[in-house]
Amino acid sequence: MRNEAKIGDYVKVSWLDTVHKDDLSLAEAKQLKPSKSISYGKLIWLDDDCVVVAGTIFPDDEGDEYRDVSSIPRSIVSKIVRLKEVKL
Repeated sequence: MRNEAKIGDYVKVSWLDTVHKDDLSLAEAKQLKPSKSISYGKLIWLDDDCVVVAGTIFPDDEGDEYRDVSSIPRSIVSKIVRLKEVKL
């Protein structure tokens, strides 16, 4: 079974982030690698360019409000996994 995430799902997004350091020798610079990163949250937008995840949701009948929102370029996303929603 394929685990295809849809807008509104709770997800785990694996992606690579930029690493920046100053004052390095060429040998040190060659050792830099992108940082593995993971974001969890509600998938609020998904297209060919980006994945947008909200870590905090304030539900409202007139429209939810989101905080802790990350827009991650699709080109650096390695995996999106749909998580099981737990009803409290």
